[in-house]
Amino acid sequence: MLYNFFLTTCIAFICLQNSVSGQIVIAEETARGEYENGIFTAGKPEFRYRFEIDIKSGKAKLTEITRLETGTLISQDVSYVITAIEDSFASSSFLRSKNKKDEKVLTLVGKPGTLATEVILIGESFFEYCKASSGRLYLATGKIKKSTLATDELIEQFKK
Repeated sequence: MLYNFFLTTCIAFICLQNSVSGQIVIAEETARGEYENGIFTAGKPEFRYRFEIDIKSGKAKLTEITRLETGTLISQDVSYVITAIEDSFASSSFLRSKNKKDEKVLTLVGKPGTLATEVILIGESFFEYCKASSGRLYLATGKIKKSTLATDELIEQFKK
């Protein structure tokens, strides 16, 4: 009986490891603001984002947003296409600041709503966000708080 339980658990664990080929990225804003009618209005950092990224499929998903001030979880489900993966050897890397130069950067493009388009850059230590919606540009920049393989997070959940 114990042997069967152990065998079933091991098989489930192996299948779980082989079924996920992505990573979980937690990004937190450090600054934000918005442009409207040519005027920029600065705001304070407001959100933490959780992304599931699968480089093999070329897709990513924003699965939740947390309001920093209250800790309120906002369920979110926005799909993105990874349009570029650049490393420090790409020609655009020369335009990056010195402290971000050696990082791999992903460019995500998504449609969170009918009248909105988002472009998100995710580096190894930073992220940048821009959303165009109804005549406004929403901008944010921040840092990567956590980046793990998706299998690591699922394995931890499986252990509980």
